[in-house]
Amino acid sequence: MIVTESKLTELLGYTKSEIKGRRQTHWTEGVHYAYDPARKAVYNVGEIERWAFQGSGTSAESVKFDGMSTTSCERKFY
Repeated sequence: MIVTESKLTELLGYTKSEIKGRRQTHWTEGVHYAYDPARKAVYNVGEIERWAFQGSGTSAESVKFDGMSTTSCERKFY
């Protein structure tokens, strides 16, 4: 799912400064984020979740935002 910065903040709880820092130091343009024709950054939620959970032994698909396990039928899609 591709979202704006404000939606990413809402979905994942990152602040604007955290997003900027991650974009500058950890995320890859064209993978985690891209720029639309108006040069506004948009974000790939799936890739960012994959990055956030790498090496943790937990998949992004099995975690709610409150840290509780869930099944695919309980997930919300925006």
